[in-house]
Amino acid sequence: GPAAVIEKTSPDGTLKAVALRTAYPGHPSNRDGDSFRLTILSPDSGATRYSIELRPRRGVDQMRWSPDSKFLVLITSSSGGHSPMNEATFVYCRPDGSLRRLSNYRDDTSVTGSGIGFTGPNTAMLEVHESSSDDEDSNPHHAIAVPLEQEFLAMPQESSASDPDEIPPVLTLASRDRKWFAAARCIPDEGSPWQTGLDGFRLVIRTPDRQGEEILHYDSPRQRVAEMQWSPDNRYLVLTTRSADGDAPGHWQAWVWRADDRSLRTVPESILGGALNHRAIYFSGPDTVNLYVIVTGSGEEHRQSMPLKLSAENLPKVETDKLGK
Repeated sequence: GPAAVIEKTSPDGTLKAVALRTAYPGHPSNRDGDSFRLTILSPDSGATRYSIELRPRRGVDQMRWSPDSKFLVLITSSSGGHSPMNEATFVYCRPDGSLRRLSNYRDDTSVTGSGIGFTGPNTAMLEVHESSSDDEDSNPHHAIAVPLEQEFLAMPQESSASDPDEIPPVLTLASRDRKWFAAARCIPDEGSPWQTGLDGFRLVIRTPDRQGEEILHYDSPRQRVAEMQWSPDNRYLVLTTRSADGDAPGHWQAWVWRADDRSLRTVPESILGGALNHRAIYFSGPDTVNLYVIVTGSGEEHRQSMPLKLSAENLPKVETDKLGK
């Protein structure tokens, strides 16, 4: 199972990574609730360069630096609970100081715990199993090469989860074909900037080159972006937001940006068949997004599939500063 502590120094000797198993608050005796804290230190001074805690029920089995010391790959597994063998892979990215989730970000595959290899300065070699069915034993295993420097910006960014409901102040994500770059950040309320419950968000989409064109610029009050994902076909950006503490605490909303007409649209409950109930975004095909909703009438949670190619054009448009040309 996950180790109590793992330490790895980068090949260039300038950084030291420490993954420490931590107890879940309120239930320190229940090891099934343990998680881990990743800390990146300066070996000479001991100064913390980066620190994040992921929760719940997940520990680090293996981690390894890339030969060029730019990336740290971590293979984790759940420490108990409902899915004791559920594995997930993360990458600490030194170029932008972020932790990103590699598992399931492309080709609907999941990394197994067989080991971490590298070819070249930062191309990770990882064994995966295709998640085409619920029976893992029936899914074939094969190795994939992931050029981390080329692809890390397209991997979903993680935030600290000391509070499971914590929403990150900044999220960045490039489309997998590198045609679009999206950034969402928290913006304080102008009248009461000290009240975090009134925070809103700013969403910017632009082309990724240095003098890139700004395609969209949109500000929304009293809600923040919890998660965003590009569709595998690079034509849609899906976001989930949660309203801040102002008008409707805990209320979730889904959004879709369409590359075809460069429009931002909201996803009403009538399309989903109920109220969005979770930040999670999953794709089960090139343009089919899956979102968690509370079904109207029954009150049951359900994962609702929505083929964006067929439905996005009929979603309500949002007036934005820029829709592009």
